[in-house]
Amino acid sequence: MADPPVICEKPVRRILGQMKTYQDTSKQVEKQQHIEDMLSKFESQTSSVFRRMTKAFENKESGVWVTRKDRDTVRKFLFILKYRGSGFHRRFYHATPEGYD
Repeated sequence: MADPPVICEKPVRRILGQMKTYQDTSKQVEKQQHIEDMLSKFESQTSSVFRRMTKAFENKESGVWVTRKDRDTVRKFLFILKYRGSGFHRRFYHATPEGYD
């Protein structure tokens, strides 16, 4: 019989997502990162939900109460994380229209 699954921590070897994906060069230099700044705030909000879940797991609690707002925040975050990945970046980010297939 196989051993039961165990959750363990591992060091992070890379950061997900592409840097400067949403740099808006049509704006003034200090405002070019406004979308990245908004995403950073959103990531911070989401991390508080994940911290609560992690703490509950560490305390061996039988469950975690997640509000609808928290659930929606996590879902939105995971959606954005997926579409910021390298696969979508390669597919949709091209310097010229000819490079898009």
